[in-house]
Amino acid sequence: MLTTASFTGNGWKSWLGNDENHSLDGDEVFERELHLKSELTYQLSDAIELKGGIFGKSINSDHYTWFGPDTTHFGFIFPANTISFYPSITFKAGGFLQTTIRPSNRFSLVAGLRSEYFDFTDEFKISPRIGLNYFLTDKLILTTSYGYYYQTPSTYQAALDPANTNMLSSRAIHNIAGLEYLFSPDTKMSIELYQKDLDFTFIESDTTRKITNEGSGYSRGIEFYIQQKMSQKLVGSLAYTYSISKRKDGDNLPLYDFEFDQRHNFTLAAGYKLTNNWRIGLKFQYATGMPYTPATGTALKNDCWYVVEGGKNSARYPDVHKLDIRVDRTFHFNNWTLTAFFDLWNVYNQDNVLYYSFDVDDSGNITRDASYDFSLLPIIGISAQF
Repeated sequence: MLTTASFTGNGWKSWLGNDENHSLDGDEVFERELHLKSELTYQLSDAIELKGGIFGKSINSDHYTWFGPDTTHFGFIFPANTISFYPSITFKAGGFLQTTIRPSNRFSLVAGLRSEYFDFTDEFKISPRIGLNYFLTDKLILTTSYGYYYQTPSTYQAALDPANTNMLSSRAIHNIAGLEYLFSPDTKMSIELYQKDLDFTFIESDTTRKITNEGSGYSRGIEFYIQQKMSQKLVGSLAYTYSISKRKDGDNLPLYDFEFDQRHNFTLAAGYKLTNNWRIGLKFQYATGMPYTPATGTALKNDCWYVVEGGKNSARYPDVHKLDIRVDRTFHFNNWTLTAFFDLWNVYNQDNVLYYSFDVDDSGNITRDASYDFSLLPIIGISAQF
């Protein structure tokens, strides 16, 4: 039996105002989680393995949020407001049971159930999952899996409006099928097709800060991956994903591109061991731009100019790409090691757009400003292992 306990505490304070007043909007958040988990594995026979466990988590959070006065693109006025949200300590608890059956060297089946109760939403969920691996040849493996997955709402979302405490968990049903080819013990290639059907997804109102579970949608795509584990002095991986992600905000509303719908995504990572103590690595990323809702014009309402929006997420940001380089130096002592590293992000200083903001002057002229991801950024750090 293996039992683990962990504690996590994190907090932040953010200012999300405008150029004239950075503290106009913001929040102060502090969250603490205590997690206990115990699991047991039992070999029933050479062909059957049972694994089960229980877990529990207590969650304590404090949220203080403030908003300056604001006006939506539709002319709806948000008055200035502050929200203090200090919920009672809540908890999650549940268990899981998993069976692995290997009737032959070529075939394995993994089936399981996960149950969970979340005190904050007063929900009890059961998630069935099943997976299958079959060796078509000594090197070619067929893999399939199916399962239910739930995402519970966070206390941060509930803090935005008292009505948000009525939120429920969102659900995703995963269907995955793929092939894996073993070139050698150190090198493998895989290709996967996946379909994820989503319901009860979180939808935030355009005119209030209320969040409901009226959304739905899907995500589907294909993923190609090659991995070279550490062999001699070289390690690396190459991944390419083509995906489509759609959402809709209600049963009778149209589908639109999800805000994180990134059609093409390519990543190349490699590391080289120069000596026993020195290692160098690099990572190159390229991805097509994610969608956003464009401004198509302006309109005068109540003697004020407002932005007129186009179709939801009907435009795309520019493609993004960057190169990161890292150097590690390891120092060995009697019973522990110390590693110092130097990271250089975005080596060629590419301007990758994060988002656009639109503004209208007193004459009805619209301007677009771009906010960018990190430019060239050096990072120095150390880590220790005992």
